[in-house]
Amino acid sequence: MISARQSIDRTAQPERARGRAGVGTPVGGERGAIGYVAVGANLGDRLTTLRTAVDALDAHPGIEVDRDRGVSSLYETTPVGAPDRQPNYLNAVVRLTTTLSPLDLLEALQAIETRLGRVRGRANAARSIDLDVVLLGGLVLNDDRLIVPHPRMHERRFVLEPLREIAPREQHPVLSLTIDELAAGARTAHAGDRIARVAGPEWRRDGTRIAAHVEHRR
Repeated sequence: MISARQSIDRTAQPERARGRAGVGTPVGGERGAIGYVAVGANLGDRLTTLRTAVDALDAHPGIEVDRDRGVSSLYETTPVGAPDRQPNYLNAVVRLTTTLSPLDLLEALQAIETRLGRVRGRANAARSIDLDVVLLGGLVLNDDRLIVPHPRMHERRFVLEPLREIAPREQHPVLSLTIDELAAGARTAHAGDRIARVAGPEWRRDGTRIAAHVEHRR
């Protein structure tokens, strides 16, 4: 469980963040940085949208998705903090390497969201697609446009469970805990959150068979 002392302060360490890399500076230089992006959807054809989003990420000239070992299983989850009754989400996490700066990566994600029909409105509203930078090469960044690590990742089982599949020993650069440790803490602190694994990493490729299984659950 995350203690108050370990919680993330949105206003903490902005200078430290700029010292490591600013929003306009690539984190890993020419070789790129390894990052993790959470993908989710609870409107429309959720599975097809997620597969299209991952394809779009991989098609970007500054992003390469780890297709072999960097795509998690697919999870169905109830909405967290939703202001109204909503359909369940499908969630996953993908590992990628990017030569983009943090801000350019954010803009690339938002462009894909817009292309796939994302309409921005109330916080935690239902959405056709949601793409979030979770971790990026050990970066600690606090900017009005982007906070890395994601400030609520340690509370979100729908992020931690898929992330621990592909990066169990990755360490949170602020909390100094591994993803395995964070996931174990979240299972206790947020035991009431409903989350179910509905498909393995093959959801990324075998859409037709998995779609029938996933949509049967709705």
